[in-house]
Amino acid sequence: MKPLARSALLRLGLAWLCLAAVFPTCAEDSLTWDALRGRVDADIRSWDLRQLLDSIAAQSGWEIFVQPDAKQPVSAKFKNHSPGEALKKLLTELNFALLTPTNQVPRLYVFRSKRDEATQKISPPVIRKQSQALGNEVIALLKSGTDAKKLASAVGGSIKGKIANAYRLVFDSDADATAARLALADMDQVLSLDSNFPIDRPRISEVPAPAAPLPFSLRPTLGPDGGMVIVAAIDTAMQRDGTQLGNFLLTPIFIAGNAELSKTQPTHGTSMAENILRSIAANQSANSTPVRILPVDVYGNSETTTTFDIANGISQAVKNGARIINLSLGSESDSTLLHTIIKNSADQGVVFFAAAGNKPTTAPFYPAAYREVTAVTARESNGTLAPYANRGTFVDVAAPGTSLVQFNNQGWVVTGTSSSAAAATGFAASLVASAGKTAPEAQALVRTRWSATALVGNTGQN
Repeated sequence: MKPLARSALLRLGLAWLCLAAVFPTCAEDSLTWDALRGRVDADIRSWDLRQLLDSIAAQSGWEIFVQPDAKQPVSAKFKNHSPGEALKKLLTELNFALLTPTNQVPRLYVFRSKRDEATQKISPPVIRKQSQALGNEVIALLKSGTDAKKLASAVGGSIKGKIANAYRLVFDSDADATAARLALADMDQVLSLDSNFPIDRPRISEVPAPAAPLPFSLRPTLGPDGGMVIVAAIDTAMQRDGTQLGNFLLTPIFIAGNAELSKTQPTHGTSMAENILRSIAANQSANSTPVRILPVDVYGNSETTTTFDIANGISQAVKNGARIINLSLGSESDSTLLHTIIKNSADQGVVFFAAAGNKPTTAPFYPAAYREVTAVTARESNGTLAPYANRGTFVDVAAPGTSLVQFNNQGWVVTGTSSSAAAATGFAASLVASAGKTAPEAQALVRTRWSATALVGNTGQN
């Protein structure tokens, strides 16, 4: 069973048992927090604050911080609420802030007046480390002319995908993959071997904004030469209905199958596309742009993608004319294949902007940490580094970490270095579209004008 499946079963099991060992009142009072669908049911008459927060932490997997002396009785009854709506009805006497940075566990702060007062941690269940490779897979780079199907069969595997001469081989078990790797290493047809790493679906903001932001003032047009500036967003699927994106979106590329799209809140990909367009509008005087966004969905309906699928998405985007690529995703996993695809694309004049990660550490976060990629961290509205943002030496640029997007006339708060990367991508696209810069020239200007040197104390990568 896959780790994510085990995690889902654990959460469902916790909900089914109603956490009886912790909450003796669960026979009467209940809270069902469906983390996979983002839906909450409550029938609570007599809980205290700690019971509520323990239950949310156990079922949602969030990190929760509460003001140590904060108290309130909890009484609420509702069904099928979003997490943001549920928190409003459950935390009636207290304030809260929910931060949902990309690829990290959401953080909920509960306090009276200031978020800094929420210092007592309520720990969620342990989650899988993303750096762990998929044990039953091997990526094999083969010499041209090799019969890949025959080779895969000889070592007991099957081909699940290919990028040029790189093949994704899948085996029945981790042990079979380990044995195959040893056999492949001795074959003359094999140039190199790599692992495939999972990357979790980027998280979206669960908190509706008080009001929808004003529409962005852009209309699609063509460049002086009749062409378009194509920006690819390697992300989740994007919605057209309920957004301003429709005329800006090119035909999507689906790497992991078609996705079911929510009708009640924007996907992460939708939010990033709107951030890119809003950044273009903010960084140019014209109210039209030849920029088009190429959606590349590498998740489908899955909770994870892989470094192989991201590399495949980049390869397909470049073939379809993308010269600027946004990567508002990532993990701690360093993939040789993904780096190679990025390097080869950069040699063709393609530029990359990627989220630097939402842990306040200096640890490398990939693909942002690759030299060819502009790593974007998050800054606050006052210009300081966001408290959740990575500040490693690989970071090049700092951009706003919080933005507002609209979906079906509802505003949504987007927080994290995902949003920052999209803002930097839009800035670069505006320089290509309205200032006549090449993509590499635009990348260099973004690194200069939005340099993170003063915030993270490095001299950049290049």
